[in-house]
Amino acid sequence: MELRSLYAADPNVSGMGGFSEVADANILVSVAAEREDEDTCKKIIQLYDGEL
Repeated sequence: MELRSLYAADPNVSGMGGFSEVADANILVSVAAEREDEDTCKKIIQLYDGEL
């Protein structure tokens, strides 16, 4: 209930815009993983066009 205004601020949720308006957003993702999972995490990020 308290988060409704935050959800409505997203153009895709509110209906006030389309995907193209948010497609070029720069988003920083921080990943905490075990050392043995590092390569797998990097591959997943790159799979979705992320930069390392």
